[in-house]
Amino acid sequence: MVNTQSAAKQVPKRISISEATVKRLFSLSGNLCAFPECNQRLVTEDGTILAEICHIEAAMPGGERFNENQTNEERASFDNLILLCPIHHTTTDNVTKYTVEVLKQMKKNHEEKYLTNQYNVTDDIIKKAISLYDSDNVSIINGNQFHTGQGSQTNTVSGSQTIYIMNQGLNLADTKILFQDLFEKNFPQLQDKAKEEAMRNRDKLIQTFYDQAKDELSLEDIQKLSDPDVQYNLICALKSASRKDSQELRDMLSSLIITRIKHDTIDIKRIVLNEATSTLGILTTNQLKILALSFRLKYSRYFRVRSWDDINELLNKHVKPFLDFNTQSIDFAHLEYTSCAKVDVLTWDIIEILKNQYSFFFLNEIESTVVEAMNIPNELKYTIFFFDIPNNKCIFSLLTVHDLDAVIKNKVTPEMHNNLLQLYQKCLKNNDEIEKIMRNKTDIGGELIDKWRSTSLKNLSLTSVGIALGIIYYEHICSEKVNLDIWIH
Repeated sequence: MVNTQSAAKQVPKRISISEATVKRLFSLSGNLCAFPECNQRLVTEDGTILAEICHIEAAMPGGERFNENQTNEERASFDNLILLCPIHHTTTDNVTKYTVEVLKQMKKNHEEKYLTNQYNVTDDIIKKAISLYDSDNVSIINGNQFHTGQGSQTNTVSGSQTIYIMNQGLNLADTKILFQDLFEKNFPQLQDKAKEEAMRNRDKLIQTFYDQAKDELSLEDIQKLSDPDVQYNLICALKSASRKDSQELRDMLSSLIITRIKHDTIDIKRIVLNEATSTLGILTTNQLKILALSFRLKYSRYFRVRSWDDINELLNKHVKPFLDFNTQSIDFAHLEYTSCAKVDVLTWDIIEILKNQYSFFFLNEIESTVVEAMNIPNELKYTIFFFDIPNNKCIFSLLTVHDLDAVIKNKVTPEMHNNLLQLYQKCLKNNDEIEKIMRNKTDIGGELIDKWRSTSLKNLSLTSVGIALGIIYYEHICSEKVNLDIWIH
């Protein structure tokens, strides 16, 4: 029975939902949307929440089926709430078709099916669902416009693509609504079944972005979503994610969006990241492996290597995950077509690459008397050499000749500088010896050498877009961040 006296005294106010209410809602949901014949899971296997806690009678005036005679507590009560997927939440906004009576019967029919077979909802899911509910309702959609603060306006760019210019500040909750509305404005018209699938994929991208952004973006960063160029990037991501149900794709798109938001001051980075976002959806996993492998071997060096165990770990952890790519020429041709790479006539020798990047491991010892005769200042001498005093031997301690150059620069005469660099190069083993060492001392050295030489990897040069995508895929697989600024500036 409605407490009309209490309701009359209350100003309508959205209040949070209790944990007990949310637990009961999920327990009786069977982890399925309550809309008849909908098989959409509300919580995915990895814990992503797709459920939306929906009011049968709206929480605030202007909402669907608002009842002014309810109290705020009644509006947030179990009897007035139903769990739906995002698609059918929107569907039930049709108040003519989905009246209070229809929705209450829908809720009753669905929950009765799970009275004796309840969904085992965890405390973590309950807390997360409440947090999402509280944040999702900060901003509203009014007609076809996205509103925050004192209003917003829409602009059209690139032909039919619609972007939004916000006149007031954004918060993280607003991003979900922005994503949804950009999708509605810019995604092509599809048949009902295809559109439902696209919307499910869209909502999974929104959740993935939300989960990453709350840890990586500041409030200042989030304001950049009002930038038309950032919104263009979002549109590209939405189009890619909506076409394919792939969590790997969503993870990488979210990473690209966040990286793009953080790099908004340098034009070339913005251009490259926008292009990478629009390209990602038309590349296969096989092609991404090629980009990541080429980036890891040719364009980056792992500094934390001091032993052969380190080299072996480097190869097993940072190279092996990408080495099983299929050796199809069409993949290399497609990487050229998408402007991610170029297949050159010239070849890159994998042994030369390893020798240049990890020279220390391929150095021969030299007689200590040779070094002593050079009259190197003692402090510098013991910095750049390891000495084996009992055997009267020594070896350079620097990983590469470039490291040596940086250490001795301006500390010795030009003649000594030149002599030391030449001595370092002279100490390097020949390529046949290096290949034999790699095959014998590492788990995958032989496989790497053979794969490199038998495919177009040896001819591949990456563009800035290819490097960006290689980095994103490498980060996704190896869970190790790479500083994009080093390669694109």
